Amino acid sequence: VKGKTKLLLNNLTLVFEDIDNLKKAKSLTSHPVIYSKFIIMKFLNALQSMLSINVQLEVMILEGMPIYGRYMTHLTKGLCSNRSLKIINFARTKMGDEACEILCSNIKHLTNIESVNLSQCNLGLKGAESVRDFIRFQKIHRFSEAWIRSLRYQNVDTELFDGVKKIYLNNNPQIGDE
Repeated sequence: VKGKTKLLLNNLTLVFEDIDNLKKAKSLTSHPVIYSKFIIMKFLNALQSMLSINVQLEVMILEGMPIYGRYMTHLTKGLCSNRSLKIINFARTKMGDEACEILCSNIKHLTNIESVNLSQCNLGLKGAESVRDFIRFQKIHRFSEAWIRSLRYQNVDTELFDGVKKIYLNNNPQIGDE
């Protein structure tokens, strides 16, 4: 697109960074307006506000949304204040390693989330390391909860513990064997 700055990641247009107001967003005709910085920021601010006050939302699917880097920071503020979400789906967001690290470091304390879908998110080794650290943190939390329950002669059934039980990492070929 002539005269417009695009952020490219793996030959895919993510967000038109220079479209930062309503007038410029309305002039975008070659791509959906959601790919403008202005609309993404408005959407994420609204989503952040909604997540912080909503007590009934259990599933959030943002499949295919261009959420990466600093955009993930805005979203995780809302995620951290929500205690009802059980499933979050970021499939095909092309978030990359930086956003994955932001996401994992912010939601590792949330025991209400049971499933995280990071399929086809353009994750590499750093993203996989962030997921690994997230899993380790949750595992330590489960062990400490099991220890506390065992001291009180309670049932130590790990299926009853809160926290992530499923993480999807399909179609992230850059993760590799490392």
